[in-house]
Amino acid sequence: MIAGGSGITPIYSMIGAILKFEPKSRITLLYANRNVNSIIFKEKFEQLAKEFPEQLVVKHYLSEEEEPNNAIKGYITRISLEELVNQNGKNNLDFYLCGPEMMTNKLIEDLQYLGIQKEKIHRELFLVTSQNQISNSQKAQVSAKVFGKTYHFETQEGKTILQSGLDDNIPLPFSCQSGLCGTCKMKCTEGKVTLQNNQVLNEKDIKEGYILTCQSFSQSNKISIQN
Repeated sequence: MIAGGSGITPIYSMIGAILKFEPKSRITLLYANRNVNSIIFKEKFEQLAKEFPEQLVVKHYLSEEEEPNNAIKGYITRISLEELVNQNGKNNLDFYLCGPEMMTNKLIEDLQYLGIQKEKIHRELFLVTSQNQISNSQKAQVSAKVFGKTYHFETQEGKTILQSGLDDNIPLPFSCQSGLCGTCKMKCTEGKVTLQNNQVLNEKDIKEGYILTCQSFSQSNKISIQN
């Protein structure tokens, strides 16, 4: 089981049903969040792990915690999946994923690279925005200062700032493209954007103008960003 942020909700229900009705099944949950305070069902998972120690293992991945207790600092990666496959054997595993679309897309690619058959990979998308937010985005002239060098490009309707920049071969920093890792974090010094999904920025970051370019849609005709 693999979940990101609020994508844990359907996974939690599945885990409860499996533990109750399938006593021979074994579950490993990989759950990604920003910090310990953003973990949903934290106490409930702790209780389930105590009640079913032979059936359930929970591994938390926290991107913002410097020295997390009982958790792994960072993100769910191909290495995380490879360790799981090596421990259990790829023929004995079924994978269930729920989280932001780009996160699950990347992890599914990793699973297939590791030799997991498509029929053993099951996904439920967790979308955190309405279609109106995307359709209401507008074209904008963007000035992006990246590692001291300034680039200019135009956003396209329905595309994020990151997508538009990459289409023009602008070297904007990025990694997960799902709002989970923070690699694409930049400061917006001019203009207005709509943030689609945010698992990284805190209230202070947002007040200071920071955005995630992979989740940001232009809402003004001119935008300036820098890292």
